[in-house]
Amino acid sequence: MKTGSAGAPARESRPARLGFLGRLDDPSFIHIMWRPTKHIFLICLILTTGLSLSGCKRQTTADDETPDTSTYRPESTPATEFEQKLKVVRDGHFKYVWVFSRLDGRAFTPDDSQVLHTNAPKVVDWVGMDDKKKFIAGSNFPIDPPNLAVLQKRFKIEDYSVK
Repeated sequence: MKTGSAGAPARESRPARLGFLGRLDDPSFIHIMWRPTKHIFLICLILTTGLSLSGCKRQTTADDETPDTSTYRPESTPATEFEQKLKVVRDGHFKYVWVFSRLDGRAFTPDDSQVLHTNAPKVVDWVGMDDKKKFIAGSNFPIDPPNLAVLQKRFKIEDYSVK
């Protein structure tokens, strides 16, 4: 009999037993344990691959798709400066839109601007052209008739209000 370092009898090393499965060093035990693990791994791999592929959308090129033009109609860009600035005032949703220009066709002076602001006090938005020959006015209130008569003597007034 073998003795250990402390004088106690040494145990023989035997493979551990796992009840009905057999011993740990038995090759059939490894085969039995590997089979369910392999099936679980394969099932997880198939599920993961299936889920990841089902979430992908097929990429299409622009040539394959024809855009739906039934509801989307882009507005064209205004061509001239006057059209662009008129659009700016109209986008303010004013009830009244007027275009003022001098009767002689010259550029506005500071005195002309003072007359406009004095006789059209309810105008909220004034937009001038770069050449200072026209001003676009936007308001939600009409110009009083006496003030309008004063303005008509000095300026050409065009009404661009949406009716």
